[in-house]
Amino acid sequence: MKSFGLWLGMVVLPLLVGAQAPWPDTLKINSSEVRLAKQKVSFFIDTTNQLNLEQLNSEAYQSQFKPALVDVPNFIEEPGTVWFRLLVKNETNNPLYLRIANPYTPQLNIYAITSHGPQLLANTGFSRLYETRGISGTNFMIPLPVERGKTITLMGKMYQPFWVPLEVGDRWVILNKERQSQLLNIFILGILFVMLFYNLVLYFFIRDIIYVYYVVYVFSAILYLLFTNSLLFEWFWPNDPKWNQSMFPVSFVFFTLLVFANQVMSARKVVPRLYQFSYLLFGMMAVITLDFFIHYPKMIAVVNLLATLAPMYVLVLLIYQLRKKFILAYLFLIGWVPVLATSVIYTFAMRGIFYNEFLLTHGVGVSMAWEATVFSLALGYRYNVFRLQKLAMEQENIRMVKDHNRMLEAKVEERTREIMRQNEELVQRQFENQEQQRIIESHNRQLEAAVDQRTMQLEESNSVLRGQMHKLEQFNFIIAHNLRSPVARLLGLSNIFNRDNLSDPVNEVVMEKTSEAANDLDKVINDLGDILNMQQGKEEKVIEVNLTDLINKIKTRYAAEFEETRAVLEIQLGTTLMRTVPAYIDSILSNLISNSLKHRHRERIPRILVRVTATTSNYKILVRDNGKGFDREKYADKLFEPFQRFDLETTGKGLGLFMVKTQAAILRGHVYIQSKEGIGTEVEIVIPIPKSGEIVTTADHTGNKDFLVTQQKS
Repeated sequence: MKSFGLWLGMVVLPLLVGAQAPWPDTLKINSSEVRLAKQKVSFFIDTTNQLNLEQLNSEAYQSQFKPALVDVPNFIEEPGTVWFRLLVKNETNNPLYLRIANPYTPQLNIYAITSHGPQLLANTGFSRLYETRGISGTNFMIPLPVERGKTITLMGKMYQPFWVPLEVGDRWVILNKERQSQLLNIFILGILFVMLFYNLVLYFFIRDIIYVYYVVYVFSAILYLLFTNSLLFEWFWPNDPKWNQSMFPVSFVFFTLLVFANQVMSARKVVPRLYQFSYLLFGMMAVITLDFFIHYPKMIAVVNLLATLAPMYVLVLLIYQLRKKFILAYLFLIGWVPVLATSVIYTFAMRGIFYNEFLLTHGVGVSMAWEATVFSLALGYRYNVFRLQKLAMEQENIRMVKDHNRMLEAKVEERTREIMRQNEELVQRQFENQEQQRIIESHNRQLEAAVDQRTMQLEESNSVLRGQMHKLEQFNFIIAHNLRSPVARLLGLSNIFNRDNLSDPVNEVVMEKTSEAANDLDKVINDLGDILNMQQGKEEKVIEVNLTDLINKIKTRYAAEFEETRAVLEIQLGTTLMRTVPAYIDSILSNLISNSLKHRHRERIPRILVRVTATTSNYKILVRDNGKGFDREKYADKLFEPFQRFDLETTGKGLGLFMVKTQAAILRGHVYIQSKEGIGTEVEIVIPIPKSGEIVTTADHTGNKDFLVTQQKS
């Protein structure tokens, strides 16, 4: 945001061993972790705004850098340019990343100074094109070119940054932390979207204008969160970052909030003086919106003031309505207090009083989601509140009648008896109303229970439907890609068969090719039959299998291939007996050994390791070879799909890994694959130890895509 007046540039300088004595504030990364720089970072304020990196990296200025006094410093009130210095040493085997949890950084330049001169590593920021980020996310994540045991120096240049959270850590940990933050943002936005459509539907049923005001407010809250999380930037103007300078989402959310609060609380009629104060707030919103054109240097102060006054205005309005016994105000107060608290905390953080990444990143979103949910419930019960108020008025009338009866008892006995009779009738009516209320509440509870049960049934049905759809997609794929080829060949051969001259030599070739195509079609149909058999709910009994005999049978089965390729099969058995379904283990090992022989490296003797071990709860089967290998990341989405071939130099049907995955899933197992091109492939299968005699049903697992865990082990 331009109004924040923030310009950030960083320079990364690799230090050669012995070239410079290490500074005492080195940040050491020695495990898979993320570390906040904290007091390891030093700062220098250039009041002249004239110094450059070459000057500050000299010995004359190095001693003027002072360590940070807090974990995340704030320099919003500091005049001039703020420089920082941080040493990072990589004591891990993994790449390091620098994470800056401040999505409003307008400009971020990263350089590496090498023996050949400066090298630009990154040129990004909130005021740059979105594609310059490299890694999509709310915050900035910069890879650091530092190897194990090496140290680099980070130096940065900023102008009035409101906070500087610098984190360094392992690449995957940094990315996982950012991913978790994004998932929480998506969850919050999901809640707001649900509340928006819920109240929109209520409006079409009830036709109450209050719901329109509230739907617009929820929409503005969604727009604000999309803006603060850089999603509007990514989706709508990635090539025009000047729109990031606009404060319209901020002013819009406060505008819709005040309009909604004034309407639902009847502020203009109930508290006209307080209502006039809202005009001042509307004026501040207009000024904030116009900042896109006027660029007022102190606009952040106006935003902070509005963020404090607007919630306070709504809070005072709620308190006034509470004094008037406005029942709906209690629910609105419950939903609004967290928003007020978050606004105050956020304002304090912007002034540098304290720092908490979760509150600054998600505090506003969480409080908005809470507020939207509570407000929606409050509006949903709005008519019920009116009904309760009417009942309270009836009870008050009864009390007044009783008092009036006591005053007239001495004068008119007959009138007193009549009034008492009326009073009894009113009491009876009240009792009937209460009984009806009890019946309604009981019915509501039963209805809610029925809805919950129906929802669970629908979720289960949807899960089954997704599984069936996946099976149908696989079947369609087989029909389209595997049955079509041999059928097309048969049709083509039938067209060139010489029916007029049966002794034509061409007919002999046609018959040979027809036989080959028919055999291919038969193989595809048999493979399809095997797949369908596993998906039809067939029951298989678990028995004890002698692994030594089983592996010897497999070796005999592929004796010709072993002799032809001179392959070496190494067997390591931690256990010789295994409780399982024999046919599945035979198929799994056969497919993996066959793949190792087929996809062997042509320039070396194939070496295949088969290792089976057992723990107290699991069997572990490992098959490793030194074959061609493949790019696992490239084929990750197709790895376990049927009829997928990654090595076109060899023949095959592309069913091996699919059968391994399917049969492992039936046995409630997990499959892990590691592979590198030119090095080889390792497949590990972890299968829970079943009870002897246990029955395994194939249909329980083959259709469940989420049951099997497949991943690359680190």
